[in-house]
Amino acid sequence: MKNFYVYSLLIFLSLSWCNGQTGTCDYPYNSTCNGCVEFGTYPDCFIKDPATGHLYLLANELVSWETAYANSNSKYSGNLASISSQAEHSFIQSAFGGSNFWVAGTDYNRLGTWSWVTGEEIHKVFYTVRGGSTAGSYNNFSPQSAPTTNEIKSVLVNTSGVWTPQYNYVYARYLVEIAPFTPPNPRMTYAFNPSNGHYYQYVQSEGITWFEANDRASGSKYKGFNGYLVTINTPEEHNFLLQNFMHYDNAIYIGASDAASEGTWKWLNENTIFYSGSNCVGFCLWGYDEPNGYYSENYAYWRFFSTWRRDIGWVDYRINPDVYGFIVEYS
Repeated sequence: MKNFYVYSLLIFLSLSWCNGQTGTCDYPYNSTCNGCVEFGTYPDCFIKDPATGHLYLLANELVSWETAYANSNSKYSGNLASISSQAEHSFIQSAFGGSNFWVAGTDYNRLGTWSWVTGEEIHKVFYTVRGGSTAGSYNNFSPQSAPTTNEIKSVLVNTSGVWTPQYNYVYARYLVEIAPFTPPNPRMTYAFNPSNGHYYQYVQSEGITWFEANDRASGSKYKGFNGYLVTINTPEEHNFLLQNFMHYDNAIYIGASDAASEGTWKWLNENTIFYSGSNCVGFCLWGYDEPNGYYSENYAYWRFFSTWRRDIGWVDYRINPDVYGFIVEYS
């Protein structure tokens, strides 16, 4: 009977207050952390969302967004948190509400285009200054807090749970997330986008040049539609392609070029300008400091993943042997 009471006490303590908050811990009781696990050498504790299995920690230090991004991995082997649904937002607020903290949403790479830069939602666009909320993505900006200017800012969740764009040099706590590892979905070969009625095909061809990819795409047919190297006109189309074709360590060619006029980028199939004079005039999601035009870099590819977040996005280049293939669009 004595052992039963001791065991019951341990269970109770493992569900007890954690850094001033309640939650279920995934590890044994640790007195240093008042009932939750001590992670590594840091006396902080993670709270588990039972619906997803994700672990969250509100770091007890005030830092800039850049430092929060780095420390989430270097200190805790996690990521700066991304929030993909109302359910996830509600859980986080129930656990950590009442604090200001950084999360991984930012327009750092492309001013005015807000996306996640870590975690399962990496590179997914959830808001643009030009078009507002992205369909199929979650955000908790209020009408008063929604971004209206093209400045380098990131998402600071305020004490009421509202997302606010804040300059990256502001000091605040930050939310770390650890998600159970799941291997990437098998890359789709063909995918149909019901929002525009177009079909898309991933073609793997490592080391192919942009010119070869463009020729092969232009000569393709599917279900009676002519093919062309993919164009990406909206954040929704961008997210659809991520969902269906994103793969670790992957880079693919897209159908954009400024060969006809340096600095004026067009979707070649449509002959429409989306970037000119260092500004997006349509949807675009270039990587950091892209396009830079070095060495007559007149053709574009899309890098899905990189060891450094600044390298994620569209990149101008001539011939890139690290490109794994291309996407054909049919319409």
